[in-house]
Amino acid sequence: MVCRDSSGNVCFCVAARRYEVFSLLQVEPMAISFGLDITKDNGLLVIQNESDFLLAIQEIDKGLSSSYEWSSIVCDICHSLKSCVLGSVCYVRREANYCAHNLAKLNIE
Repeated sequence: MVCRDSSGNVCFCVAARRYEVFSLLQVEPMAISFGLDITKDNGLLVIQNESDFLLAIQEIDKGLSSSYEWSSIVCDICHSLKSCVLGSVCYVRREANYCAHNLAKLNIE
């Protein structure tokens, strides 16, 4: 997870290896939730979270009516977004998520 300010400068970044995760369908929503928790813990209440996993974004957009396999994670994300002054989650193409992908690769090696 990479946290940037409104100018695009990196404020901080976090990578964590999750051994209990079995699929991308589970890990990406967990990463979004983790990112929201970290940013809120650091006092940031205006949050725009970007993900290159379109299915997760679509399920978050459905809100509490999500039928996603890990809908409890989606519900946690929705509640976290509601507690922000301004919170959103949006889809970005993988190329735009270059920094976060390289950070994740560093943690794996």
